[in-house]
Amino acid sequence: MTNDSPECPCPIWGLHGTIMSNSIREGCSDRAGGRYIITPEVSDIVRGCDDAHKARLTTMLIDQRRQGVELPEVTPQLVEDAKNKHPLSVYERAERLLQYFVSKTDRVGQSLRFNDDINNPIFQGAMAWSESIDSKQVLFLLRVPNKKR
Repeated sequence: MTNDSPECPCPIWGLHGTIMSNSIREGCSDRAGGRYIITPEVSDIVRGCDDAHKARLTTMLIDQRRQGVELPEVTPQLVEDAKNKHPLSVYERAERLLQYFVSKTDRVGQSLRFNDDINNPIFQGAMAWSESIDSKQVLFLLRVPNKKR
């Protein structure tokens, strides 16, 4: 975000980091995995979703970014698709958490320090990438054996 952009709650998760522009909002939130576009009408739809639904929506936004979509758009169809999407398996979630941590370091073995404070940007990103809805889930995923990874 630019310094002159207003800070507003993320339309998906309600945390800081949204830029407002006319009838389109450009969201930028670590908890949502990065930048995205959403209209006020779709924001109203998302507001009615439970956290598990929002976590699957976040996964879909991250997947789009990983496929090269720089600024994915949250549409009514994407929200509906997220509602019907099966949650990631525990092993998939643990693998994605590891991928997120790797993306935040320069080399294998480098330390990455964070805490389970919901306001910590690294922890918010960890929640986003691992389809977690609370800190306990992330901490659990850190202990998942790597047999299937």
